[in-house]
Amino acid sequence: QVHAIVAQAVLVQDSGRWISRLRRAFASMPLPTAVFFFAACAMATVWAEVRHFNGEVVPKSGSLEGLYIFYVHSYEDSPGPKAAQSRLTFKDIRLRGEDGGPTKSAWVAVGVLPWSEFDNLMDGKTLCGESDGKVALQFKQHSSKQNAHWHRVTFPAEEDASYVLKQSGPYLLVVANCAPEASASKLLMYGSVVVKNPYGYSAGNELFKSWVYGWAALGYVAALLGWVAKLFLFTPKDVAKRDYHSAATFILIMGVLECASYAAFYIEANKMEVSREDSLLLVLAQVSGIAKVVYFIAFFRALAPQSTSRIQQAIHIAVLLLYTTAATIKVTLQASRQSMSIDASAWIFSIIFVAFAGVVALVFVMRGLARMMQRCREASDDK
Repeated sequence: QVHAIVAQAVLVQDSGRWISRLRRAFASMPLPTAVFFFAACAMATVWAEVRHFNGEVVPKSGSLEGLYIFYVHSYEDSPGPKAAQSRLTFKDIRLRGEDGGPTKSAWVAVGVLPWSEFDNLMDGKTLCGESDGKVALQFKQHSSKQNAHWHRVTFPAEEDASYVLKQSGPYLLVVANCAPEASASKLLMYGSVVVKNPYGYSAGNELFKSWVYGWAALGYVAALLGWVAKLFLFTPKDVAKRDYHSAATFILIMGVLECASYAAFYIEANKMEVSREDSLLLVLAQVSGIAKVVYFIAFFRALAPQSTSRIQQAIHIAVLLLYTTAATIKVTLQASRQSMSIDASAWIFSIIFVAFAGVVALVFVMRGLARMMQRCREASDDK
């Protein structure tokens, strides 16, 4: 599932060329961007199927903008408990002016449609209609039309609307601005679009993650208990106080916190309409994950002979800070995907920065281990 994906297509009345432009934008992505697109679907940064509009700027007049991708399981295809049909709900979606005041614009609408049926449902010549002075967007006549829905964005908000979704797969959330002329000021959207699957609010490709992280947390707990027992029962006290013992202990503790927080988060996300900016559990999981990797670096470095020089100690601290900074930037960008559009160049920078920091840390650790192996050989030769 990909959050804050933006692709625009101008509504040209004399041709329908814009219809497939949104999909071609993804198909024509350069390889690195395409890799990030598909990798993002597998990363643990997707939560409940909720898209909030918190003062988001409406697209320019005469344009269509894709903002979000939901993943839906139909009642028949549900991999979890079947409590009810999959349902799409438009909640309190309203329009305001740039100053926060009311606006008379009635040409904006938000829609949800099956991603695979985009070409079969969109027609630039008939999309923007009018009824009683308000926009009345229309899909083409197609069998999948029953799973595609528009909702007008006005002030005050129209009544909440809810629809049953009977087709499994990814759904695209779009915003259309059919105004014939550009507005003198920016228009802002508020409200939310919610998709609830038969088993809850989790994305269709996220349900299994609570189980995965739950079992991983139990594995870390078992390993931590075994490690602590070994230190207290079978390791001399003077040996148990070495740096690499402490680092290994913190690795296991951070692993428990990370996996337990993710498991609790995905359980929460399945039961409640939460989004990424609402959950402290996600923040705890991400911070614990970064700390775990940092302790891994410290652990392997602690296996090497320790240098008492200030330069080596400064390098050690600098390497840990470099990786922590890189990982924090990457996690922050991931956590912002729902509330804002992240430019591809920012993603590329964060990935390259993390890779660079990882290489620096690897070289730092390997040099220390190589120095330890050299001293071991020298000690063996002396004997």
